Amino acid sequence: MHADSAPKALVRLEQLVLESGVRASKELIGDAVNVIVFIQKTPAGRRIKELVQVEVIDGAYKITPLNDELAECAHANGEEFKRSLKDAA
Repeated sequence: MHADSAPKALVRLEQLVLESGVRASKELIGDAVNVIVFIQKTPAGRRIKELVQVEVIDGAYKITPLNDELAECAHANGEEFKRSLKDAA
């Protein structure tokens, strides 16, 4: 799905659900979506810009950045991690 950021991806997902004729529910979306990976196209290729955890608390999205986990994963896997992103693009 296309969105301008990880949080906007949730809004876009709600829009897509509404287009299907079903009422969008943050609780259902929150149950289905645990993590959002936002990939941005750069001159050097596609890169992960944001990695966030999604929860729904009291009917609202709670988005927690997982930047430390992203950095650890990139560091631990080095070039293999970068190649996997290129293959996924």
